[in-house]
Amino acid sequence: MTYKHQFKRFLQKLAVDISRRLDPANIEKSSHGRECYSICQKLVNNPNTELIVSPLSSKKYIKCDDSNIFVILQGRTVQIINHIYSYSILTDEKTWEKIMNLFNQEQEKRCLRLESEAEVNIKKSLKNISSNLVKK
Repeated sequence: MTYKHQFKRFLQKLAVDISRRLDPANIEKSSHGRECYSICQKLVNNPNTELIVSPLSSKKYIKCDDSNIFVILQGRTVQIINHIYSYSILTDEKTWEKIMNLFNQEQEKRCLRLESEAEVNIKKSLKNISSNLVKK
Protein backbone atom coordinates (compact mmCIF):
# COMPACT_ATOMS: atom_id res chain seq x y z
CA MET A 1 0.00 0.00 0.00
CA THR A 2 1.13 3.46 -0.75
CA TYR A 3 1.27 6.28 1.73
CA LYS A 4 -1.44 8.11 -0.17
CA HIS A 5 -3.78 5.14 0.19
CA GLN A 6 -2.97 4.75 3.90
CA PHE A 7 -3.60 8.44 4.51
CA LYS A 8 -6.97 8.32 2.70
CA ARG A 9 -7.94 5.23 4.68
CA PHE A 10 -6.99 6.95 7.95
CA LEU A 11 -9.13 9.98 7.06
CA GLN A 12 -12.01 7.72 6.13
CA LYS A 13 -11.83 5.86 9.47
CA LEU A 14 -11.62 9.14 11.33
CA ALA A 15 -14.70 10.51 9.53
CA VAL A 16 -16.71 7.35 10.26
CA ASP A 17 -15.68 7.43 13.91
CA ILE A 18 -16.66 11.10 14.29
CA SER A 19 -20.01 10.60 12.56
CA ARG A 20 -20.80 7.62 14.83
CA ARG A 21 -19.98 9.61 17.95
CA LEU A 22 -22.12 12.57 16.88
CA ASP A 23 -25.13 10.52 15.75
CA PRO A 24 -28.02 11.27 18.17
CA ALA A 25 -29.50 7.80 17.59
CA ASN A 26 -26.45 6.25 19.24
CA ILE A 27 -26.77 8.21 22.47
CA GLU A 28 -26.99 5.82 25.37
CA LYS A 29 -30.30 5.33 27.10
CA SER A 30 -30.97 7.69 29.94
CA SER A 31 -31.48 5.92 33.22
CA HIS A 32 -34.37 8.30 33.84
CA GLY A 33 -36.33 7.39 30.70
CA ARG A 34 -38.68 5.00 32.47
CA GLU A 35 -39.52 7.52 35.21
CA CYS A 36 -39.96 10.25 32.61
CA TYR A 37 -42.41 8.09 30.63
CA SER A 38 -44.29 7.25 33.83
CA ILE A 39 -44.65 10.94 34.74
CA CYS A 40 -45.87 11.81 31.24
CA GLN A 41 -48.30 8.90 31.26
CA LYS A 42 -49.85 9.94 34.58
CA LEU A 43 -50.16 13.55 33.48
CA VAL A 44 -51.59 12.78 30.04
CA ASN A 45 -54.17 10.37 31.47
CA ASN A 46 -55.32 12.96 34.01
CA PRO A 47 -58.49 14.58 32.59
CA ASN A 48 -57.62 17.91 34.26
CA THR A 49 -54.41 18.39 32.28
CA GLU A 50 -54.13 20.62 29.25
CA LEU A 51 -52.46 19.17 26.14
CA ILE A 52 -51.16 21.91 23.85
CA VAL A 53 -49.29 21.74 20.53
CA SER A 54 -47.43 24.71 19.12
CA PRO A 55 -47.70 24.54 15.32
CA LEU A 56 -44.74 26.80 14.58
CA SER A 57 -42.15 25.38 16.95
CA SER A 58 -43.67 21.85 17.01
CA LYS A 59 -43.30 21.78 20.78
CA LYS A 60 -45.86 19.89 22.83
CA TYR A 61 -46.93 21.00 26.27
CA ILE A 62 -48.57 19.18 29.17
CA LYS A 63 -49.88 21.48 31.89
CA CYS A 64 -51.37 20.13 35.11
CA ASP A 65 -52.65 22.74 37.53
CA ASP A 66 -53.58 20.09 40.12
CA SER A 67 -49.97 19.10 40.75
CA ASN A 68 -48.32 22.32 39.48
CA ILE A 69 -46.29 20.46 36.88
CA PHE A 70 -45.51 21.75 33.41
CA VAL A 71 -43.88 19.49 30.78
CA ILE A 72 -42.34 20.59 27.48
CA LEU A 73 -41.69 17.96 24.79
CA GLN A 74 -39.32 18.85 21.98
CA GLY A 75 -36.63 17.06 20.00
CA ARG A 76 -36.35 13.94 22.20
CA THR A 77 -35.97 16.19 25.24
CA VAL A 78 -38.55 16.16 28.01
CA GLN A 79 -38.38 19.17 30.26
CA ILE A 80 -40.28 18.75 33.54
CA ILE A 81 -40.86 21.98 35.43
CA ASN A 82 -42.28 22.55 38.88
CA HIS A 83 -42.20 25.66 41.06
CA ILE A 84 -39.23 24.08 42.88
CA TYR A 85 -37.25 22.22 40.20
CA SER A 86 -36.65 21.88 36.49
CA TYR A 87 -35.23 18.79 34.76
CA SER A 88 -34.25 18.32 31.12
CA ILE A 89 -34.12 14.66 30.18
CA LEU A 90 -32.79 13.48 26.84
CA THR A 91 -34.66 10.29 25.94
CA ASP A 92 -33.72 7.47 23.62
CA GLU A 93 -35.65 7.00 20.38
CA LYS A 94 -37.92 4.23 21.66
CA THR A 95 -38.97 6.10 24.82
CA TRP A 96 -39.51 9.28 22.81
CA GLU A 97 -41.79 7.45 20.36
CA LYS A 98 -43.78 5.96 23.26
CA ILE A 99 -44.26 9.41 24.83
CA MET A 100 -45.28 10.95 21.49
CA ASN A 101 -47.77 8.14 20.79
CA LEU A 102 -49.23 8.51 24.27
CA PHE A 103 -49.61 12.28 23.85
CA ASN A 104 -51.03 12.09 20.31
CA GLN A 105 -53.54 9.34 21.12
CA GLU A 106 -54.89 11.17 24.17
CA GLN A 107 -55.10 14.42 22.24
CA GLU A 108 -56.99 12.65 19.45
CA LYS A 109 -59.43 11.16 21.99
CA ARG A 110 -60.08 14.60 23.44
CA CYS A 111 -60.61 16.10 19.98
CA LEU A 112 -63.08 13.37 19.06
CA ARG A 113 -64.93 13.87 22.35
CA LEU A 114 -65.14 17.61 21.68
CA GLU A 115 -66.33 16.98 18.13
CA SER A 116 -69.08 14.61 19.28
CA GLU A 117 -70.25 17.16 21.89
CA ALA A 118 -70.44 19.82 19.18
CA GLU A 119 -72.47 17.51 16.91
CA VAL A 120 -74.95 16.79 19.75
CA ASN A 121 -75.36 20.52 20.31
CA ILE A 122 -75.88 21.11 16.58
CA LYS A 123 -78.47 18.35 16.42
CA LYS A 124 -80.40 19.81 19.40
CA SER A 125 -80.22 23.30 17.92
CA LEU A 126 -81.49 22.11 14.53
CA LYS A 127 -84.40 20.30 16.21
CA ASN A 128 -85.30 23.49 18.09
CA ILE A 129 -85.23 25.51 14.88
CA SER A 130 -87.35 22.91 13.11
CA SER A 131 -89.91 22.78 15.92
CA ASN A 132 -90.09 26.60 16.03
CA LEU A 133 -90.77 26.70 12.28
CA VAL A 134 -93.53 24.11 12.55
CA LYS A 135 -95.27 26.12 15.31
CA LYS A 136 -95.40 29.26 13.17
